[in-house]
Amino acid sequence: MIGAGYVCQLFYGIRKKGNPYSGRNGLNIFKRDRFNHKSPNSAQTEAVCAGALQIQLAGNAYYFGKLYEKPTIGDPVRPVEYEDIPRANCLMTVTYALALIPVFLLFLIII
Repeated sequence: MIGAGYVCQLFYGIRKKGNPYSGRNGLNIFKRDRFNHKSPNSAQTEAVCAGALQIQLAGNAYYFGKLYEKPTIGDPVRPVEYEDIPRANCLMTVTYALALIPVFLLFLIII
């Protein structure tokens, strides 16, 4: 997803003021927060996404009226907003497309 952050920057416009994507921050948050979740697999991608979008995810939650204190993932560089949903979708779609490239090349080599 780190490479996807850079590709999504191109879609959004690298020089556009207020660009929400940061590939470098995605890598830094991944290194720091990838274990801040009870599910070891979930935090890996969540940390990259939070870092690339420069938002903070996870944290304390209430379940059936009881507070459960949990670590956060990412830094609150900016507040979470509705537009972060399509931004996260862009990261996911571009990551999927980038992952298909080596598979496609391997398929061409085998055939």
